[in-house]
Amino acid sequence: METGKFINFYIRLRAEKEAIEKRHKEELAPIKEKMQTIEAALQKIMQDQGLKNLRSDRGTAYLANVANVKVSDKEALINFVKSHGRWDALDIKANKTVAQEEEIPGVEVTRGVKTNIRVS
Repeated sequence: METGKFINFYIRLRAEKEAIEKRHKEELAPIKEKMQTIEAALQKIMQDQGLKNLRSDRGTAYLANVANVKVSDKEALINFVKSHGRWDALDIKANKTVAQEEEIPGVEVTRGVKTNIRVS
């Protein structure tokens, strides 16, 4: 098989994959919406009745505490960490761009080659 045929076949497969992913997302949307509606209804029942769970012969619905954390002031966070020695307050990762441009102690960069294909 010649190179052009390989590339053309790959491009067709990628387009097919993207179409399936899009269709999958579209097909799941109404299911996810119905599930969220049921979760909200069950949560309201539990909260109205002061319950932490609802049991049935098919399963159990229960309330779980969740939290979302977002840095709203990076400088304030860094100042807090430095002044209180609270490095445990951070999830640290190296910046990929900087780590590729210069050697940073304690950071390991693994390089490899990957084949990419673009449409002409």
